[in-house]
Amino acid sequence: MDAFWKFNRHKGKYTERSLNEISLGGLLVAVVLRTIQFNMTRMRAKYLHTNCFAALANMSSQFQNLHTYVSQRIVSLFNLLARKHTKTLDLIQQQQILTTNTSNDNIFNENVQDLSIIEDVMRMVLEIINSCLTHTLQHNINLIYTLLYNKDIFDNYRAHLSFQDILQNIDTKFPELKFTYVGEEQSEDFFVLYIWTLVYKSCNLYWSSESILIFKQQQSLISQ
Repeated sequence: MDAFWKFNRHKGKYTERSLNEISLGGLLVAVVLRTIQFNMTRMRAKYLHTNCFAALANMSSQFQNLHTYVSQRIVSLFNLLARKHTKTLDLIQQQQILTTNTSNDNIFNENVQDLSIIEDVMRMVLEIINSCLTHTLQHNINLIYTLLYNKDIFDNYRAHLSFQDILQNIDTKFPELKFTYVGEEQSEDFFVLYIWTLVYKSCNLYWSSESILIFKQQQSLISQ
């Protein structure tokens, strides 16, 4: 199924972005995510995004084979909220220093309230991700890759009281991978021969292979 964003009145179709091989369920998730983002930046209707998040939360345990674009939109939504969180927190800290009258107190209280709402929404996004990973981890490779690729987005919130528990739960789905190199005994026998074979084949000087001692040793080992 192909899907297109942003309706073009002249051509009568969506032309902003083409999404190839996306499922109907994935398209539905993408539309809801786009609605949430539009509401956050334009309309700012509280109950609209609350209902949209509730719908996503109800579906999240059944997410399977999410499209790459949909996975990116989920993480991008959290990143957008994180930037708003940082900006609002900076305003509050500045106002704590500058507040001297009632009008400033009102603005300060509004920003504190906005910060609380943003944190609630950020937690909703994390709960959706956690639900998806808990129930359908093996069926969402694109989401796993997107989370690992953008894991630094979550670093500033791992110690935050509002997100600490759920981020720890998400992190348990991605144990730290450790690789140990186990060397073969007498591995130099292979590498020395391999390097000199490259030298012999790549250089412009003529060497008689019959006169190269290391090649003779290798042949004797093979014959044994």
